[in-house]
Amino acid sequence: MIRHQNTSLGFKRMGIVLCLLTALTMVSFAQPTFTLNYAHLTSLSIGDIDFKTFGSNNWFFTLSITNPAPSPQLRIHGDIGINLADGSINSLKAATLVTKPFPVNGSRTISNLDIGSVSDIKTETFQYDGDVKTKLQNQALGTGKLPAGTYTFDLWLSDSAGTEDSPHQQFVLNLENISRLDLTSPQDNENLGNMFPFFQWIYDGQDVELSVYEKRPTDQSKEDALSGTPMLRISTGTPGFPSGSKSLQYPASAVRSLEVGKTYVWQVKGATVGTGGVGTPINSEIWQFKVIDPTNSTSLYSSNADTTDGIVNRILNLLPGMTQELIDQLLAGNYTMSGVFLVDGVPTSAADVAAILRMLAANPDRVIEITLVQ
Repeated sequence: MIRHQNTSLGFKRMGIVLCLLTALTMVSFAQPTFTLNYAHLTSLSIGDIDFKTFGSNNWFFTLSITNPAPSPQLRIHGDIGINLADGSINSLKAATLVTKPFPVNGSRTISNLDIGSVSDIKTETFQYDGDVKTKLQNQALGTGKLPAGTYTFDLWLSDSAGTEDSPHQQFVLNLENISRLDLTSPQDNENLGNMFPFFQWIYDGQDVELSVYEKRPTDQSKEDALSGTPMLRISTGTPGFPSGSKSLQYPASAVRSLEVGKTYVWQVKGATVGTGGVGTPINSEIWQFKVIDPTNSTSLYSSNADTTDGIVNRILNLLPGMTQELIDQLLAGNYTMSGVFLVDGVPTSAADVAAILRMLAANPDRVIEITLVQ
């Protein structure tokens, strides 16, 4: 009987343990989750971020939080990493943000505009690397904008005690600080002996739209020509014109051909996305060129060394074996160099050489002396 009683007691204790394990399993709750939406910005001013409280008058991100846990108090945590394009700052944690606990009963939508404002979401700490802040401010003094580079925001939630309570989510701002777009070739008012010009420009951004219009006899200005039908309008991202391109050869097919004797205008348009995601266009100047008969070399470059066009002849005629035909072909961009052409010791493309020669022709005052060094 004693052995039987002990066995019964053992089963009873095991049953109690099993019941307790079942109860513990039933009281576990899912973690809070959130979805992230953010602004696609390419430019920010130094005043867009308050280095004391993380406050801002501009929208950067929105969190849509779902909290199934019985405890309604949550915190937002964030790390900001900065990697500047010039390499002067490369920090995985340039700044850190922690909010005070705030209620989330079921679900709630919160943007950065709610943090540190009159709402119930207050900043507890916003700590930043003092050296990083100093470098950012020093670089921004000249332009008023945060320097170009990548700014990575890593966000997650915790409970009121600070225990991490959700997966991390990130978004990245690629700041470019684009401010201008300059045309380089063909030069304004240039005569071209080529019906397929090689267009070049200078731009810090990635995507542009290039347009070419005929300047009609009735057009009083270059701006008037833009009201016509474009001979060519092409945007980066199309075949043969990848994002980041800074040059384009006028197509030999699928577009209207340029004609000898006519004048054309061209312009390049870029765009930067400012604070709040509002697009701000950046337009180049409008330049014009005239297509002339390439066999009439005297109309391209005068043999008179005192004229601006004569500057080009004086430079190129110094080269052994150089003829007027070769000069015309080089400036038209029709040659691919088999060797290496150096400008101030730096390897240079044929297109760059042509652009330099055009610049000298348009600005003869920059030419002090011409000497051939072999």
